[in-house]
Amino acid sequence: MPGLHPIVSDAFSTLAWTHYQAGDYPEAARLFREVTQRHPDWADPLSGLGWTLSKLGDRNAAEQAFRQSLQVNPRHPDAMMGLRTLGKRP
Repeated sequence: MPGLHPIVSDAFSTLAWTHYQAGDYPEAARLFREVTQRHPDWADPLSGLGWTLSKLGDRNAAEQAFRQSLQVNPRHPDAMMGLRTLGKRP
């Protein structure tokens, strides 16, 4: 189907998103960093780190995470939306 993109994940990534959704941004950031250190080629946790850092008020680091996500997958919609939310061009 057009518009769909594969998401590679593991239990830590899922747990990080769970903490993000619950508003526990410090723990989400810790888990996303752990996942992205092990799997720097996974676009989704990089994007999750971007969203989390944005919620923590670190816009520069959030932009960097979104851009790293787009280096892995140039069409990752979540990262593109994150950059737009920051007022940046994907």
